[in-house]
Amino acid sequence: MHLPFEPVRVAPLIQLVDALLHRTTRCRIEDPGGILHAARGGEAVLFACRHGQLWPCLWTVRGTGTRVLVSNSSDGELLAHLLPAWGFSVARGSSSSSGMHGAREALRALRAGLPLGLAVDGPRGPRAAVQEGPLRLALRAGVPLVPLRVDGTGRWILRRTWDHFEVPRPAGRLCVYVGPRVEVGPGPTGLQEARRRLVQALEDPNEIGADHARVGSEGAQPWS
Repeated sequence: MHLPFEPVRVAPLIQLVDALLHRTTRCRIEDPGGILHAARGGEAVLFACRHGQLWPCLWTVRGTGTRVLVSNSSDGELLAHLLPAWGFSVARGSSSSSGMHGAREALRALRAGLPLGLAVDGPRGPRAAVQEGPLRLALRAGVPLVPLRVDGTGRWILRRTWDHFEVPRPAGRLCVYVGPRVEVGPGPTGLQEARRRLVQALEDPNEIGADHARVGSEGAQPWS
């Protein structure tokens, strides 16, 4: 997506809006496995979400030391300006052939014990398609994938955007579900089973149809 403005100019405004929404939105976190606590304590995990649910998912993992994989696109440039102010470090690129630098940074972060965050379907889509790259990245690093899924009525869904981007509503109610951990086993069977479990965990029960449960074959896609 091409942004019709300079990211550096609009970033301060988005930071103000984010602060307002973060204070007024009632966001409950369901983390029965204690994964966020473990990540804050030094466990390396790969947080994975849908690109359209990025905003509440970033709220959820703040304070965990997560490094975020961000694309080299114009909207990725905007996110790269925003994330450091929210306590995140940034790796630019993806694990596709054109973004191997980002993949190497991501792998180094995971092997160093840092959590990593990425979107399974950004920045190109298709919406909610789980690409193979995140699975291979988790397998190479020896860490589990941790799905993040958002539910609740306290959000505007921008259905004209490719990812149905979700914006928290002031005073709205949201719930972010964390986990369960998805371990990636070796070989095609291990990848297939991990992908099935990740798709299932990220499914939105409020959607009609199965187009959101598509499977992709490209590299790990960043959080924008």
